[in-house]
Amino acid sequence: MYAFPNLYSTVAIDLELRHACIRIHINVSCIGLVPQFRKGLSKKQAHMNSKKVKSPHEDLTYRIIGVGMAVHRQLGPGYKEIVYQRSLELALTENGISFDPQEKLPVYNNGNLLGYYIPDFIIENKVILEIKAFATVHQKYLGQVITYLNHTGLPIGLLMNFGERSLRTRRVFPSPPATEFRHNHQWIFVPDWLKEQKRNQTEDLPF
Repeated sequence: MYAFPNLYSTVAIDLELRHACIRIHINVSCIGLVPQFRKGLSKKQAHMNSKKVKSPHEDLTYRIIGVGMAVHRQLGPGYKEIVYQRSLELALTENGISFDPQEKLPVYNNGNLLGYYIPDFIIENKVILEIKAFATVHQKYLGQVITYLNHTGLPIGLLMNFGERSLRTRRVFPSPPATEFRHNHQWIFVPDWLKEQKRNQTEDLPF
């Protein structure tokens, strides 16, 4: 049994455990041990914790973030996105987290195929993970994750940027008012064969 001084806040304890898990290469699911160390919290801290709203699949998202932190610590910033993609695939597999990488999700309008959304990861059919490798991440990429969430019906996504000195991760949630606008063409991938098919259909139209 480990003992933590009372001066540690819950957040500090969480961070200490996460960092320790990564340093000694223990599966990041050990973050789930945190609650047993909260007995020494003050009444005020306990009241604040009781009011905290738990996000969907919180344990899983913590594990994913822990894996991302380990990959970023190993590689640092400066690589192309594909390097982080492949490294995450290996790290997620090593930590027993199942995923579908860059799955093509068909987008239809009135029965016609418009193209595909391609999120970087769909993890355990619960969480969308989209990764970037920019010096700074534009707000529009939050919209990209929201688009994927609205399309799949999944409750939570993570936007993870490896291009900064420290890994930056944002939790993203669906936007109910936007569910009727599921076809965000900015994020639709149209393969060459579909472009050719659409071009031929346009040429065949009588004018």
